[in-house]
Amino acid sequence: MTPIELVTALHTVGCQLIPEGEHVRVQDPQHALTDDLRQAIREHKAALLGLLAPPVPANDATATEPSPLEACTHQEHVFPSPPPYPGCPVGAPFRPGHQVWLYRWDNHTPRFDAPVTIVQLRTLWPGEHDIGWCNAAGEVTWHNARLAVAVETPEVHRHP
Repeated sequence: MTPIELVTALHTVGCQLIPEGEHVRVQDPQHALTDDLRQAIREHKAALLGLLAPPVPANDATATEPSPLEACTHQEHVFPSPPPYPGCPVGAPFRPGHQVWLYRWDNHTPRFDAPVTIVQLRTLWPGEHDIGWCNAAGEVTWHNARLAVAVETPEVHRHP
């Protein structure tokens, strides 16, 4: 089980993960937490803390990540057709500066003919995230991360 699948499974049974420093607290109002889920939480603690961390404000972002304004003005590559929607997020965790294909809720067809660049991320509640991207007017627009697929980039092989 991946960390994202774990968060989804926990959310499905009514549990919420709450980051508290270097620890993850589980709210389990329905007493649905099994030993297997507890073990998976222990195994994926570091990844879960990363998923649950609030997004970094734009003014604290590293120099390698574009600001929302920069990203809004630099979306000009030609891409092949989008892949079919696989039914779950692919290439997560998403980060500002990454490109993703967006898909529709109703029929899972691509929302656009080209991928968008992530400029912001937000957590709606543990396990539920939105991707912020810039529309044609340059405004940040939100899309559910479950309906996004990372654009595959060719791996660069470096020799020592």
